[in-house]
Amino acid sequence: MRGSLVGRVVSVSGSRVLARITEDIAGLEPIWDGRLHSVGQVGTVMKLPQGGSRLLAIVSGLAVVASTEATSDQDLHPDARQISMELVGEIDGAGVFNRGVSQWPGIDDPVHFVLTEDMATLFPRSSEKHLALGRVSSNMSVTATVDVGKLVSRHSAIVGSTGSGKSSAVASILQSVAKGPWPSASVVLFDAHGEYSSALGDDAKVVDLAMSQEPVLPYWVLPAGEILEIYCPNAVTPLYRELFAERVVEARRAFASGASWVAIPQIEIGADTPIPFDLKDVWFWLDTANRETFSDSAKTAHALTAAGDTSLLRSNQFRPHTPNNSVPYKGVNTGKLGTLPEQLRQRLLDPDFAFLREGDLASASSVDPLPMIISRILPITERISVVDTSLVPSRVAQQVVAALLGLLFELAKRRTRGGLGRDNPILAVVDEAHRYFGVEAVRARTNLERISREGRKYGVGLMLVTQRPSELPATALSQVGTIIGLRLNNQADQSIVAATMPDGLKNLVEVLPSLRNGEAIVAGEAISMPSRIQIRPPSPWPAGDDPEITAWNKSPKEIDLELNIAEWRERG
Repeated sequence: MRGSLVGRVVSVSGSRVLARITEDIAGLEPIWDGRLHSVGQVGTVMKLPQGGSRLLAIVSGLAVVASTEATSDQDLHPDARQISMELVGEIDGAGVFNRGVSQWPGIDDPVHFVLTEDMATLFPRSSEKHLALGRVSSNMSVTATVDVGKLVSRHSAIVGSTGSGKSSAVASILQSVAKGPWPSASVVLFDAHGEYSSALGDDAKVVDLAMSQEPVLPYWVLPAGEILEIYCPNAVTPLYRELFAERVVEARRAFASGASWVAIPQIEIGADTPIPFDLKDVWFWLDTANRETFSDSAKTAHALTAAGDTSLLRSNQFRPHTPNNSVPYKGVNTGKLGTLPEQLRQRLLDPDFAFLREGDLASASSVDPLPMIISRILPITERISVVDTSLVPSRVAQQVVAALLGLLFELAKRRTRGGLGRDNPILAVVDEAHRYFGVEAVRARTNLERISREGRKYGVGLMLVTQRPSELPATALSQVGTIIGLRLNNQADQSIVAATMPDGLKNLVEVLPSLRNGEAIVAGEAISMPSRIQIRPPSPWPAGDDPEITAWNKSPKEIDLELNIAEWRERG
């Protein structure tokens, strides 16, 4: 062990240990056993033998301290190099690593750099329980692994500035899931930029919301409140909300009465029961209620001038009411709903909302369509499903991601043995999470917080990917069990990462701006101890990598704008 000695303990305070580096070590990367060993690098692991155990500590700082020890000729010793460390765990006599320590080092106890075999104890080989994430930066011969179960069930976050390697980290992890010993894995990835399908290839099912020829998420699958927020997001009045919910209940019950597969009693069907109905019928009733006038004071005969058409979203036309309570008379709700029925009509006509349409309601009366709808979204036979929201307007994508997360949670809550949930956990990976969960996205934040708090109980895990963690709900971030922090420059965002670190290691966050591309500080429940890791590059890379400029070298310059325009028109 003498060859690996780097210094001796000079101070112990709680979990913090100070050690003076021996004078015979030149530099901070001594050579031992044929290779360089880092000593003073922040994040390096050190070993402190204690009888049959080996305490492990992470270097958190390096300093030069003026010596006050006098020699025989009264000269001062040269200034001493000193490292500060935080105790994080120990390897017991059986060779098993445990977090926390059962004993503390004493003054003048030796400090050694860890050997490859010590690091192997910290990072088990990749297996059914552990996924290979990359290489330990201080010892590139050691493969860093994470506990898959804890990564999924206890939530995680991948944070980093633009260009730091977030997309490649996500792609690398998902490629490992797709190729690893998890044939029944279930991952739903919300792809904000359409970049992951190229990285996952045939290992994933891709659901392109903007280009789908079939309704991906029919509105009737959603609770009435979510339907209303998607189709009428502005200024929904309590009256409109109440009338809308009432009509949705009636529409769901009317459909159920003619559907052979519906077994639940009519009285148990509510506004949120996922039974098909036609939203155009609801619109027509609300629009009529907002316009109607009557030819008699008993208000039994409409003062109709032109009949509307539900299927064509054409309104009934009425004679305008008089202000002096004479013929024609106003209805109970005439004018009280303002422009809200028209907002609903415009959204029903909007091609951006085509993937939310009801589908074939005629065939739905004989066969329950919900299993087929869910199978289009979830990875039933595949391990990964990529939901591409890149060409969906932000105002729509925000609501859809919220709705799909809510759908996953509701399915898992109502689990049966062998179904989705605790028996078959599912991981929801949300790329560019700040795009969907801003302060204004009330329902999206509510669904996110609910999954972060309760998802573990029902087998729903989250992986939030973002460059701005400070814009995500604090409740959700507080439930993140593992964080993968790539290069991050914003101090407010760095503080979010710091909150996940043990108190003595918070200054590890100070190295975040200096990390290399694809390098991360990984901390939390899925990894044995906080570590600096070079994440394994994906193969192939996602489409979000930097574009090549080789086309600039061509002559003459040729750009065919017709291709761009055709794609623009086709995909919107």
